[in-house]
Amino acid sequence: MVRRFVLVGSAIALMLGGLLPSASAATHSVPCSVSALNAAIGTASNGDVLKLAPHCDYVLTAPFSGVDGLPLITASITIHGRGAT
Repeated sequence: MVRRFVLVGSAIALMLGGLLPSASAATHSVPCSVSALNAAIGTASNGDVLKLAPHCDYVLTAPFSGVDGLPLITASITIHGRGAT
């Protein structure tokens, strides 16, 4: 009986592992520049928080790659706008 609970508990932990932020999640302040925003998005890991510069206008004037203005977001991140546009 104990073995069954250990297996079920392990399976649940593995399933939640992909849904919860990693232990190494960090908060990054992003300076008011498009290149800094691109770099922050490109290097962000699961659970990271990107805090944009307050009241900054990130003006995208050229595509980052192909036709997209910003890099593809491939991690589960949070972006706090703080009045930025």
